[in-house]
Amino acid sequence: MPSNPCTASPVLHVSSISDAISYYTGVLGCTEEFRFEERYAGMVLGKVHFHLSQGGGMFDRPVGGSNLYFFLDTPAEVDACYAEIVAKGGRVDKEPYDYPYGMRDFVAFDPDGNMLSFGAETQGS
Repeated sequence: MPSNPCTASPVLHVSSISDAISYYTGVLGCTEEFRFEERYAGMVLGKVHFHLSQGGGMFDRPVGGSNLYFFLDTPAEVDACYAEIVAKGGRVDKEPYDYPYGMRDFVAFDPDGNMLSFGAETQGS
């Protein structure tokens, strides 16, 4: 195993690459980094890079079965992120909450059901 990987890129499987890119850019504010053969795309949100793959890919992964957690700097950013996603019509589970595991977070879902959590450490954690 490599002793010092420098980064990783999660892949979320979606039913339509163009619909997913519209959601990720329009609702979440991501930037499209690249697109390959209208079936695969790289997205960026802040310092986070991740990929979208139309369909199950070569390993037949389930569409909508992924989870991605975005770490924010402060609980106030979590609340602002939640408000922005809701204002843009994004689907969320519930309002941000301070959980006993030391994070304030909430879950949003892309159109295919991929879970997108946004959270920050709370004071004293």
